[in-house]
Amino acid sequence: MVSRELTNDSSKATGQLKSIRVLPELRAVQVERAAHMTPARTIFLGEKYDLGTTLLPPSMKRLTPIRTAMSLFFARETVLELPEPLWLRFLPKAVFFSLAWRAGGILLNRSRQTVTYAIENNDLDALLFGRRKPQVLVSKILRLALRSFISLSFDRIAFGSAGACESYESLGLSPKVITCRWDELPAANPMPPARPRSSGAIFVGRLEERKGIEHLISAWSEVEKNLPNASLTIVGGGDLESVVDAWSQERPKSRAWAGEIEHRGVSELINKYTVLVAPSIRWGRWREQIGLPIGEGLQNGLTVVTTDETGLANWLKSNGHHVVPVERVSSDLAEVITRAVSLPLSNNAVRDSLPSVPGRIAADRWLHTPLEAVSAPQDTPDSESAGR
Repeated sequence: MVSRELTNDSSKATGQLKSIRVLPELRAVQVERAAHMTPARTIFLGEKYDLGTTLLPPSMKRLTPIRTAMSLFFARETVLELPEPLWLRFLPKAVFFSLAWRAGGILLNRSRQTVTYAIENNDLDALLFGRRKPQVLVSKILRLALRSFISLSFDRIAFGSAGACESYESLGLSPKVITCRWDELPAANPMPPARPRSSGAIFVGRLEERKGIEHLISAWSEVEKNLPNASLTIVGGGDLESVVDAWSQERPKSRAWAGEIEHRGVSELINKYTVLVAPSIRWGRWREQIGLPIGEGLQNGLTVVTTDETGLANWLKSNGHHVVPVERVSSDLAEVITRAVSLPLSNNAVRDSLPSVPGRIAADRWLHTPLEAVSAPQDTPDSESAGR
């Protein structure tokens, strides 16, 4: 791996780190966000495609699973943040790391807590079986195993959406696991663009069926009939690159494919548009949890058009954005995009609807607060108690 370490580690000013995070895959947005989160040593096992040449602080290190477990066993930190338990592909590693952390705490006589941030809004049967018929016995066994693992291993869970809260509560968590909810909303961009925006839309994401790209290009052909001056820019790469490239070249004045762009460039490009379209659909075991582009769009004052698959669907709908029921995405998406592009929400209206502190940052502060200070979570303007 190419070294991308930053020389100015802001965590040094705070003294010894008290927290440690484990990430399956490191993304550019996680590096940017780390500067605003509780100082922590971060271990990551892999890298996401959008990381590019992003500079990493010295507190972030890539390790193998074995070295990660050893590091957790001997760690001097007091709080471990693991990936959420309903990330089933990572679950065996999460169990392994949790055991190493707990065993080290017992044998080395060190007080330790385990916390997690959860945004999975799919139900367990869908995660296990996708579109296949659920096997009742397998479902019951894993549900019991998950409930036991979460209840025995985790002290606190912060939920990033109402959908995630419902998914985990359906497992029947132990009352000893303290939970709280902050919708994963960004704070408004403090530097909104001064220039006028184009009367058009942008899509950012993988060019795959699950992201609804085929529904989008079909719908946009209809939008062009209603709004001849509107334009669409598609950002991303993936299996359907050739389809998107050929389609965009048919009408280059109203369609553009920008390919894959690093995260910094995406933020700059989003500011040129008034509408962000994210028409995700369920695909096998996958369901859109939040959608990073949705957060980017909201942060920069864009009107969002999406489906009810995202965990933010209810919030978006109640704040004037456009949420299409996934079963009607084929028939209704073109009309909804036309309405959004014709009459988008004002930049100020979108910005004013956002919290003063990003939901993920507020959740992080709660997760890494001393346990005695959070034994009875209270509602705040940016949070919602999940019932415990």
